Amino acid sequence: MTFVFSSNQISGFASSSSNFTLNNPLSFVATRIDEQNNSKFDVLLYGVNNDTELNPQIILSNSQSADKQSISSINIANGDAWLKTEKNSIPTSKTTQAGTLGSVSTRHFSHIFKPGNFKLKIKQNGESIEQEAINYEANANGLIATFANGVKIQLSSPNTAVQIRRYDLENAWGTDSENGLWAQDLKYSKSNYNQSINTIATADPNSFPIGNNVIISEPIEDSEGRIKVAFQFPYSSATFGINSANPLIEQDKQGNYIVRDKGDYLSKSFFPSFEELQAKDLNTGDYPWYGAYTEDPQSPNTNQSQPFLYLNGALGVNRTDQYDRNLINGTLNNLDPYNRFPDVVGVEGDAFDNFQFVVTMNVPKETVFRPKGGGYDRNNSSYTDFQKTDNTIPGALEGFKLQNDGTYQFKIPDGQTIGFHNPAIGKGLAKTVDPSRSDITFSEWYENWWESNTVKRNFPWTGRGYTYDPYYPSNEGWNDNPAIGPGVGELVQSWRPHNANKADWMYEILEVQTIPEALGAASTAMGSDLNLNIKKLGGNKATVYIYEADSITGLLNTAPIADDRTPPADGSYYYPGDKDYIQKAISSAKTTIHFSDLPNRGEEKNYKLLDLNTGKNYGFIIDIDGELFASYGETANQFIGLSSFESANQSSVSIGFEDTKLGVGDNDFNDLIFTISNTI
Repeated sequence: MTFVFSSNQISGFASSSSNFTLNNPLSFVATRIDEQNNSKFDVLLYGVNNDTELNPQIILSNSQSADKQSISSINIANGDAWLKTEKNSIPTSKTTQAGTLGSVSTRHFSHIFKPGNFKLKIKQNGESIEQEAINYEANANGLIATFANGVKIQLSSPNTAVQIRRYDLENAWGTDSENGLWAQDLKYSKSNYNQSINTIATADPNSFPIGNNVIISEPIEDSEGRIKVAFQFPYSSATFGINSANPLIEQDKQGNYIVRDKGDYLSKSFFPSFEELQAKDLNTGDYPWYGAYTEDPQSPNTNQSQPFLYLNGALGVNRTDQYDRNLINGTLNNLDPYNRFPDVVGVEGDAFDNFQFVVTMNVPKETVFRPKGGGYDRNNSSYTDFQKTDNTIPGALEGFKLQNDGTYQFKIPDGQTIGFHNPAIGKGLAKTVDPSRSDITFSEWYENWWESNTVKRNFPWTGRGYTYDPYYPSNEGWNDNPAIGPGVGELVQSWRPHNANKADWMYEILEVQTIPEALGAASTAMGSDLNLNIKKLGGNKATVYIYEADSITGLLNTAPIADDRTPPADGSYYYPGDKDYIQKAISSAKTTIHFSDLPNRGEEKNYKLLDLNTGKNYGFIIDIDGELFASYGETANQFIGLSSFESANQSSVSIGFEDTKLGVGDNDFNDLIFTISNTI
């Protein structure tokens, strides 16, 4: 397995030719880096929404061009060229504030931008005409905007990783009235997920997408009556998780969950019964929900899972910009593939124990049903074929009524009790609804699921053969063709009735992958130890401190916590700008490099950062003869991003540091040059 940095894991920037997307909303450093244009320009940042420009604000005033041969990503990667950058100034650099482009206004979070699309413009002093950037390029820790007149503006991120704590997503910003709107811009916040569930619970059932707007496809079937499906599951899965009867995964020495070797699990076995799961203290309500395998419309004579096709653009909407398959597990940012893939069947990954794996399998079609009402004949309650895997008609059962609280309740109409297409399914699932029952009907299961999940805001189930994709929290666009919101068609697996013939409930494992691999990644990015290269041109004595910091706010937590769902204890956390922030960060540093351990002036040195891991975000504090500069907070503009744009070099992030206050020294940002990587 390998680890690579990706630009969005670190900087939060993604770019196109006309605008850029900010996936991580922390403040950044704006710097003018061109060496060609001697005119002074103001630099304006615009929000962009549906091609409408919003809330312009000046992020640099009277910006000046840099000296020739000033520090850049090119000369730090080109042999000894970095040595020639000494005294070559970059005169204009400033830490930004979100202002009207932010959604959060509390003291601690005033620097947070609203995630979304932006663009940069420049305006020459004394003129009203604004020029728009003609190109944007994102790299590992920044973005460069190029203008037709040669001006180049760089936005640098202070982050070494974009990682969002689960506590912040689920609590602090997911329910807080002041910050809730901002949290909804983060796709995997609890606020966003709750909004999508509320959309389903309060929408008129007759308004839900049906027909050609919905992707429900018949799965491939073999000669033995088995269908080919994809099942995404977490480490805790009752069917294939770490403690299941047939574990497909295991933990390595570092505690990571990984796929077991093929010979270490049963390639053919039978589905467990409720009683067997209960005896092992496994989640009896965790029966599998599948996506079908169908022919790939972009590649005839090949087949792929519907979740893959949905996300890869083969089914009408290209969603490849919604995930980054090179991210490690646990970033929880807007491009987290481990959250995006489960969305396709409506399962918000983090809320359901961290989905990491996908198993491709053949299962008996008679043990599976479609959770929908489309195709049901109300005049013939004995007709059950609408539940079968080859029935692709979307729609709900009748019986929904609007309640006083704005939700829709489902009740089985009199005389319309509907059985399962295979009565054994009712026996296999009965105790998941009521432990005292030995059998249930399809309509009873349907009513229970609507009440327990949709109405109670636990799960965005539609009852129409698909679950809502919570990546899209509102119903805007959901009746377009193709619709925005409906996930792919679902197939539900029943547990085996306890006394059933096991041969009728046998499955076959075809392939087990991580979610990035199921999305097409050649390998899975894993956390690893970091390496550090330091180049030095400054003459002042320096000590370097590296400490763990929150990538959204720069928050420093000084007390150990059980996990990232636990709030930091009162009195144990500090934000940039707080009185004791820098001193507390120094005392909490994971790594300290003293002056005597730094390279000599004009030299470089490599270090192993054994106490740092690629899965965490870190900040820098530099002590220059007692004057302290931090990469988070008011002194962030002493640091600029220098990462390469070459994709082969995305395994590293480079940062330049100026060791005297801007405007006082030479502003060459090469006094210390840090390159953090997993391979040097």
